[in-house]
Amino acid sequence: MAQFLKVKTLAAGAPEVLIPIAEIGGMLASATAGNTNTMTITMRTRTTAAATSGTYVIVVAQPLGTANQRLAAMYKAFNDALAANPGGIISTVMPPLTSAQVTIPASPGAQGRVVVTAPAVYTQFTSCVFTV
Repeated sequence: MAQFLKVKTLAAGAPEVLIPIAEIGGMLASATAGNTNTMTITMRTRTTAAATSGTYVIVVAQPLGTANQRLAAMYKAFNDALAANPGGIISTVMPPLTSAQVTIPASPGAQGRVVVTAPAVYTQFTSCVFTV
C-alpha cells in the first residue's frame, strides 16, 4: 500500500492534496443536493500534542448513475487507490465516471475491432478540504 493518496482537484488553492494513508480512520460517502457526492475521510484521533486529527472532505459533482451507484463509485475510487501501488509513495485517486465511452457495435467483418467514437469522461473532484 502507498503512503499517501493524491486527490487532484479543480480548486485553485489546492490542485493536489496528499492524504496520509496510515492516519485514515474511516471513510463515508454521501450524496447531497444537485447530484453532488461527498467523501468524508476521518483521520485517526491522535494522542500527542504535535499530531492533528480531523477530516478531509472531497466533493465531486455530477457522477454517472443513480444515487446508490454514485456512492458505490466514490467508495470504489478511493478503495482502488488504497489497494494500488504496493510499496509506493503516492497512489492517485481516479474520479468516478461521468459518461461511459461510446462505441460502434462490431460489424461481422470487424474481426474483434471495436471503434470508440467518444472517450470516457471522468468527473473532476471540485475540492478537497482538511478541517481540524
